Amino acid sequence: MTSTQSRPYRIGQILGVAGGVCVVVIRRGDSGEDITCAGEKLVGQRPPPCSAPAPRSIDGFRPGDLVWDPATGLELRCIRGGSGPLLHGGRTMLLLPLDTPVHAPTR
Repeated sequence: MTSTQSRPYRIGQILGVAGGVCVVVIRRGDSGEDITCAGEKLVGQRPPPCSAPAPRSIDGFRPGDLVWDPATGLELRCIRGGSGPLLHGGRTMLLLPLDTPVHAPTR
């Protein structure tokens, strides 16, 4: 898989798929490989309005979920739920417990 992302993601960057999952970058990690959800590439987006209806998914991601790629250190916080899985460079990202402390931002 070739990436069009030329550098690691920015802390605070919002990524998502139209009508689906939306995440914010908490820790950027060491790689700018593509992030995909259910086969669709996440792209830069504006924050979803609080009043926007979110898709319901029993087996997907919910707002507040923290996901992590152990290979690169990339951490994302879900701000709009949707079905998964989330992949970073083809690797499945891990869902962390909600009480996992968020690391201090690194630039």
